[in-house]
Amino acid sequence: MATYFVSDLHLFDVANAHVFGDGVEAVLERWLGELEHTARLVLVGDILDLTAMEIPRGLAAFFAALGVPDQPVPQRRSLEEKVARLRAAHPRFFAALGRFSETHETTFVLGNHDAQLAEEAHPERLTGLDAVRFAPSWSGVERDRTITAIHGHGWDEANRTDDGWRNRGAGFTSAMMHGALPYLRRVLAPQGRDVDRLAVLRPEERVIPVLRRWLTPGAYERFFDAYFELLAANGVVPGFATYFLTPDYVRARLREDESLWERVAEHGLEVLEGVETLPGRPPPPDVLVAGHTHVLDWAEHTGRRARRIYCNLGTWTRQFLSAFDRGATLLPLLRVGDDDACEVAATLTDLASGDVLNRAEL
Repeated sequence: MATYFVSDLHLFDVANAHVFGDGVEAVLERWLGELEHTARLVLVGDILDLTAMEIPRGLAAFFAALGVPDQPVPQRRSLEEKVARLRAAHPRFFAALGRFSETHETTFVLGNHDAQLAEEAHPERLTGLDAVRFAPSWSGVERDRTITAIHGHGWDEANRTDDGWRNRGAGFTSAMMHGALPYLRRVLAPQGRDVDRLAVLRPEERVIPVLRRWLTPGAYERFFDAYFELLAANGVVPGFATYFLTPDYVRARLREDESLWERVAEHGLEVLEGVETLPGRPPPPDVLVAGHTHVLDWAEHTGRRARRIYCNLGTWTRQFLSAFDRGATLLPLLRVGDDDACEVAATLTDLASGDVLNRAEL
C-alpha cells in the first residue's frame, strides 16, 4: 500500500500553457489510470485557483487611468459559476480524478487559492467529485509511520484563511490576473512580448526590472500608480499608502517574500521536532507534506526514535528565471509506502521525466 501526494496545480479558466497545459493534463490522466488499486491520493492544496478567477473591485477606474477605458471588465462570478468554468476548461482532469476517486481513497486538502470551497457544505457535489473528501488537512498511517499533509499557507501572514479566503494574497492575485496582465497584454503583445510568463517569473522581484525595460518611462510610472490604487481598492495595501509606494518598494517586498519557502520549512521542522504543534495538537508525524511556496524542498530531522522528513512539493506550474528563457517544468510527486527495498520509504519523483529526485527509508 502507498499514499501519493501532489500539490499546487493552479487550474483556472483561462488557457495559459505556462501554468497548466494540455500536456500536463494528459500526464496526470495517464498516471491516475496506472496507479495500483490500493493506492491513496492526497491533493495538497491550490489545485484549483479560484482566487485567480475572482474579479477585483476598481477595474474600470484602473483601465481608465491607463488610457484604455474600452478594456472589457468581466462580471463578478459566484462560486458555482467559477467551478462550472473550471470544469469546462479542464474536462479531462475532472473526469480522470472522478473515475480514480470512485475506487481509491482521495482527499483534497484546501489551500489558500481554493479555500473558497470551504464555504460550500458539500464541495464534492459542486465540483462533481462525489467520492472526494475535502478537508483542511490530512493524516494517515503507512505501516506504523504517521504522515500529515497541510498546504502551509497558515504560516504565511498574507495568505492565512482563518477569517475566510478574502485575504491580501487573494486581492493581489485577482488584481494581477484581471488588471495588470490584461493591460500589459494589450500594450505589449503587439511588440511580441510574452506577457503571460510574468505570472510565473521567479524570483518574483524580477517582474519590476523586466517591466522597466518593456514599458516607456512615462508608461512605467503611470502603470504602477494605477496598479497601487487597484491594490488599495482590494485591501492589499492601505489607501493612504498609495501616496508613497514605489516600484522599488514593491521589489523589496517581493524579495522578502522569496524567503517564504525557508520560513515555512522552519515551521515544518519545528513540528517534526515537537517544538510547534499543528491544529488539534497531534504528536509529531514521521512525514510532513506541504505545498504553497512553489519551491521544491526536502529536509530531514533525526531524533531519538527515527528519521523524520519534511517535504514541500513545490508546484506543477512552469518556472521562468528570465523574460526570455524556455522555462522549466517539474511535476513533483511524493510516494510514501512500501517498496522492494524496505517496509516504508518516502520517494520524491518527477512525474514528467520519471526521475527520482530524493528518497529516504523510514
